[in-house]
Amino acid sequence: MQCETDLISVIVPIYNAERYLVKCLDSIICQTYQNLEIILIDDGSCDRSGEICDNYAKEDKRIRVKHKENRGVSAARNDGLELATGEYIAFIDADDYILSDYFTYLYKLITKYRVDASCCGYYKMWDSEKMPIFNDSLQEVLYTNAAAIEDLLYRKNMTGYPCLKLYKSSVLKNVRFVKDVIYGEDTIFTMQAFRQCNQIVYGNRTLYIYYQHFTSATHYSNNAEQYQRTWAMMREEIMGYVNDENSECFYAAQAKLFITALDICSRIWNIKETADFRRELLSHIRTVDGIILKDKKCKQTNRVLALLSCINAVGLIKMCRTFTWMMQHFKFNMRHSL
Repeated sequence: MQCETDLISVIVPIYNAERYLVKCLDSIICQTYQNLEIILIDDGSCDRSGEICDNYAKEDKRIRVKHKENRGVSAARNDGLELATGEYIAFIDADDYILSDYFTYLYKLITKYRVDASCCGYYKMWDSEKMPIFNDSLQEVLYTNAAAIEDLLYRKNMTGYPCLKLYKSSVLKNVRFVKDVIYGEDTIFTMQAFRQCNQIVYGNRTLYIYYQHFTSATHYSNNAEQYQRTWAMMREEIMGYVNDENSECFYAAQAKLFITALDICSRIWNIKETADFRRELLSHIRTVDGIILKDKKCKQTNRVLALLSCINAVGLIKMCRTFTWMMQHFKFNMRHSL
């Protein structure tokens, strides 16, 4: 029988996060739910992050620290999963923090609905911003695993972020993060985790604070090979799920791949070696934009992008590059994801 003595393993991957780490760790150790196993993975930090981890471990017996060579956030999270011994598992990023009843609420959702995972909302916040008072008016929503994946692909309540969620450890037994891709590993992990769940509940509270700062802003990479690998893996995972198990998610899958192709194409637009790959992505965008435009379940913002793509796909990609530049140089605050 489940009770509030169940152990929750909290995995925190850390790389050069000394500026934010103290606030993050304080928010975890001061939770109203106290039966925590706090696993800190120092992924080869060059600042004082490792020292801060060790100091906290000396003061709190619930904290375990692993120092390792830098191999990226996916490898760090996988190391945390190997070390976790709790009945439940959660992820927190080292430059974010959580409100005091984060785990109490997520745990109560799981026990209330007897599901395998629970989720809550988040708020994107800049350092200088004053914490808002949240008026949580959304209803708690119970999803089948297929419905949760569809919602994730449409980018509605569910997000691909590994944070914001509490999982039964049993569903993550054979699920790990993909390494050596630019991005998208979070979405792949979350889809695979949801597939192992019977049901998932989305709560009506905003309890996770996702810090925005210039060092974490979206950036471009010149590694064309990694972008190609990212696209191939995202397409294989998403369409493989649609074809093999859940064809009713076809339109949601197209919506997700449309946005992914648009994003990658905007990132590699000025890399000379990617001409063939750009044409492949443009072809995909132009093939599915009409589908997105007609899909009434798709978010309005995506349908607007699809309309712009129908008019001028190349112009849309250049606009997306400009928007990313603005995200890097101006402050945007938002609740939930766009």
